[in-house]
Amino acid sequence: AALRATVGSTREPEASTDGEKGPAERLAGAMLAAGARGPVLFPCGNRHRDELPGLLSARGLEVDEVVCYRTVLAGRAEARAAAAGSTMLVVASPSVVELLAESCPPAVRPLLVAIGPTTAASARAAGWLPAAVASTPSTRALATAITGLLTAH
Repeated sequence: AALRATVGSTREPEASTDGEKGPAERLAGAMLAAGARGPVLFPCGNRHRDELPGLLSARGLEVDEVVCYRTVLAGRAEARAAAAGSTMLVVASPSVVELLAESCPPAVRPLLVAIGPTTAASARAAGWLPAAVASTPSTRALATAITGLLTAH
């Protein structure tokens, strides 16, 4: 919507009502339904999910991945120090969850709040069960998850 004044007509994928399709699948579907031919520019980080380029490539579109940022994580000692004394940590990326799980011994881990299902799955895979998970990666859903957690405790 923010681009309409600059580029004219834009299309957005429909919001998922059944929860079965993720945002990458909805976006790929919308692009294909609109007749996108490619090449498709996929600006990304050095660590990224491959669903969107994979779905588009599988349908014959050329996808040019351009790494425009890279993830640089703190060291384990810095991560452990940042988490020390906390009662709750809000995490917004799988790479940060993995670092924290490696850095914080299970006996001293604070409550973990994941910004969405993807980050929560990474936390579980790393052996740290989230205390709360936002239903979607949005500020409102995150605030709701934190409020629910605080109310329960």
